[in-house]
Amino acid sequence: MKWFKHVSDSLDDPFIDELMDEFGDFGYLAFFGILEIYSREFKIKDGWKLDTTLSFLRRKLHQPSIKRIATFLQSETLLKKWSVNIDSKRATIYIPKFTEIIDEWTKKKINAFEQKLQSNSGVAPKNLPPEEDKEEDKERDKEGLKFKRKVPIPKHFHITTEMKNYALRKNYIGDLETFTEKFILTCKSNPKKYSYQDWYAAWQKWLINDMKFHPEHKGQELVDL
Repeated sequence: MKWFKHVSDSLDDPFIDELMDEFGDFGYLAFFGILEIYSREFKIKDGWKLDTTLSFLRRKLHQPSIKRIATFLQSETLLKKWSVNIDSKRATIYIPKFTEIIDEWTKKKINAFEQKLQSNSGVAPKNLPPEEDKEEDKERDKEGLKFKRKVPIPKHFHITTEMKNYALRKNYIGDLETFTEKFILTCKSNPKKYSYQDWYAAWQKWLINDMKFHPEHKGQELVDL
């Protein structure tokens, strides 16, 4: 996971206050330290739990003994929030409310995972792509460059600044307008054959091939002195 939300007034949280009354500063350190480890190892799986060794937690939290870690994990205060099982060497931790404080990126991944589960179970998945993804797709579609499935060349396909810059970086010295017009006409002549998901990538590939078969269209490489 990229990050998780840490409420700025945690020191005023009665739960944190109770942990610190019981364990001092270590209560705060252990709670958020283990939460960070949980976040880093988090897997998008139904019922996922952190399974780790007590010695690992002792090292990460810079504690002199495993006993203090075990005592913290078994405290009645902590068990109000977390589900913990420990033995002499290992600890298994489950934080039920963790999904309420995770970042938006991870929530998207979880939603995608849940949709996959619904699809496999025969239940119709929710079709709720993030709004920002919708807007990004719209912008790419406006340029006629990228689609989610293979489609014939769009009517509004044209040279963009991005394409011109790409040709410049590749030292293309041919007539870019003529090349692109040929590309468009060829793709329109056989739309079933020339169908792509990403029209910008297809155009790039054609440009490289044009320089390969027409060396006179490729300029000399620039050399830094």
